Amino acid sequence: MSIWKVMVLMWHTLVDVLLFVATSTFLKDTETPLKGKDGVGFHRKRFIHQDLSLDDVKLVKNAIGCTVNDVLVGITSAALSRYLNRRYGEMDGAKEKKNLPPNIRLRTTMLVNVRKNSGIHALAELMKGGGARWGNRIGYTILRFPVAMFEDPVDYIRKGMEVAERKKNSLEAIFTYASSIVIVKLLGIKVAAALCHRMLSNTTVSFSSIAGPVEEIGFYDHPLVYIAPSVYGHPQAVTLHFQSYMNKIKLVLAVDELTVPDPKRLVDDFVESLKLMKDAV
Repeated sequence: MSIWKVMVLMWHTLVDVLLFVATSTFLKDTETPLKGKDGVGFHRKRFIHQDLSLDDVKLVKNAIGCTVNDVLVGITSAALSRYLNRRYGEMDGAKEKKNLPPNIRLRTTMLVNVRKNSGIHALAELMKGGGARWGNRIGYTILRFPVAMFEDPVDYIRKGMEVAERKKNSLEAIFTYASSIVIVKLLGIKVAAALCHRMLSNTTVSFSSIAGPVEEIGFYDHPLVYIAPSVYGHPQAVTLHFQSYMNKIKLVLAVDELTVPDPKRLVDDFVESLKLMKDAV
């Protein structure tokens, strides 16, 4: 690695760490119709899941020359933009195509596996009692979704690729993983939990994308039709999970009904965003 790349890596890491600390203390996302209010973690949640075609996602991926995750981030950015644009239009009674206010800060907290060797090989070492360690080795990274109404739907993916490429040149996830261990040891689990709660409260959505089995699997001879993971209890109004299984991607949406009273329309925005991207390529 050249000296210039090392300097860029250090600079990006420094900026990301400062933003992470700021988010854990005072830096909040824009108050949008998707931002949960105080106490949202205790509200009743509505869980909805929707199938997306993995072949369609791969078609877009191959046409643009990116990854599946890049496409999913682009779809999410497009869907959230469409939903917010419609909600702002309904609130203002406007009929324009573009109702979004400028410079919306809408971010997600993403979990990143910081193991050097993830997957089956590390698991095999664990089973043999090798050098791999049990337990989670997960760091946080904060990703900002572009929120805008682009004429070309593929621009959502391009913007997402820029953000993702920038995050790849940063050690933010490793820093947050290491700092969480230090904070727990020095200040205790309550302080660490309070900082984590504040960070989640100051961002808007949770987002994850997990690659699942490519062939049908079963549980005690009962075939699994789909896999739809989700969570409950964290202080955010919107949680998004993408879970691939065989030739489909399951979109799992968990929302606070007081914040998002029309979750089916939000799911439809994801479906429509993928369709527009497929048609555009």
